[in-house]
Amino acid sequence: MRAFRAVVRGQSIWAVSLGKKQGAAKRQRIFGKTKEEAVARAEEKLAERQLHGSELAGISATHRAIIVEWRDRLTPEQMRAAFLAFEGSQISTRTVATCVADYILAKTAPDERGRCVWSKEHSSSARSRFTRFVAAFGGKVLGKLIPGELEDFIALQGASAASFHRSLRSLFGYARRHRWIVENPFEEMGGTPSHDGEAKDLMTPAQFSKLLRIAAGLEDSHARREPLLAAFVLGGFCGLRTAEARRLTWGGIDLKAGRIELDRNTTRKRGLRGRFIELEPAALAWLRTLTPAEKSARVVKLTDKNFRDARLAIARAAKLPGWSHNIMRRSFASHHLALNEDGAKTAAVLGHTDAETTFAKYRVPARRCDGEAWFAIFPPTP
Repeated sequence: MRAFRAVVRGQSIWAVSLGKKQGAAKRQRIFGKTKEEAVARAEEKLAERQLHGSELAGISATHRAIIVEWRDRLTPEQMRAAFLAFEGSQISTRTVATCVADYILAKTAPDERGRCVWSKEHSSSARSRFTRFVAAFGGKVLGKLIPGELEDFIALQGASAASFHRSLRSLFGYARRHRWIVENPFEEMGGTPSHDGEAKDLMTPAQFSKLLRIAAGLEDSHARREPLLAAFVLGGFCGLRTAEARRLTWGGIDLKAGRIELDRNTTRKRGLRGRFIELEPAALAWLRTLTPAEKSARVVKLTDKNFRDARLAIARAAKLPGWSHNIMRRSFASHHLALNEDGAKTAAVLGHTDAETTFAKYRVPARRCDGEAWFAIFPPTP
């Protein structure tokens, strides 16, 4: 055991280093006025470590005896219950409104490179969901919400239940890591809600044609709305998700080659799979009717709320019974599969790793003649 001279607060003193240096962690130093004192104290500390372990070596003998006694007396379950009871008595009284505000601030604050965790599109949709959550529970303490209350709230959101489930689960995970709550209620709740029941409907070729004609201003008393027309074409003829269509720029569309390139920034954050989409003749014809802008400009220039309101207005004008979640992408997948009878090809266009995902989430039985009619919807010849 080697002792050396060290300068502490301007005074020279003897020191001994214990343990090995691991990463950026510093070794523990034992000091003494003389070399012999430093070595003796270091040997005593090393013997304590070997006997009791490094966790209990720095505790006084009295406190160490109490800890060892209770450790031997309590089972792990009893120790956890005692800890939760103690932590529960120290539970934070932060309200839902305060926690949500701090959480959104943390996700939207730029780092040293000017980047935020949330994109502008994700921030807009997330704020909308958390506004509803705060309206329902804003004055309550976040740590006192129980799983049943959250399940009832999520179930009331209908087709958006899955999005609310993901957003709230992320919020409560963040709150648990920052000790705003003792236990995460989502650990007792089930998985993400599914909407494969009544919401898994299909748009017919006639309804889709009516939708396109109204958005293109080809029906009486309806003005042309190019951003909506672009969204319908990208969703119904190319299978893009709504978020992908809204992130797509004109630089990703090659009308001469007849394909769309989706890079990692355009696709969903989870998975990060870019892909190429070979455009169907009908999709290419409709896209050529749009007014292209510069490469960095968005094809669908609409905010979340404007897109939702305008889409529903056109859906009512087209006499659609409703607009279920992912109906455009689901209708594309079902008619594309009915026309080509090739699950792997449809999965590749959708960006799925296998056809099993396509069949489980997006495929609704459709006839081949419907698939032919769907991809035969062309704009009128000038």
